[in-house]
Amino acid sequence: MNLASEKQPLASEIIADQQKEIESLKAELQDKQENLDICAGLADRYMYRQRIVECTMKLKDEKLLKCAYTYMKKLTEGEE
Repeated sequence: MNLASEKQPLASEIIADQQKEIESLKAELQDKQENLDICAGLADRYMYRQRIVECTMKLKDEKLLKCAYTYMKKLTEGEE
């Protein structure tokens, strides 16, 4: 078997294929980073919600509890 007779890809073809693969990987990385950012944002929101619930559970004074409820209700109007 003669190596010279076998068809070998040109360096420019190899480089072009590698550039396509690099661009594909960059796009995949960007998608994953966006998903990670979304997940991190959701985790923060749920953590704050949990802290609000924990703080609310500690309220003993009925007037203070009603005041906190009114305040939170006013803040969240139109967000549902």
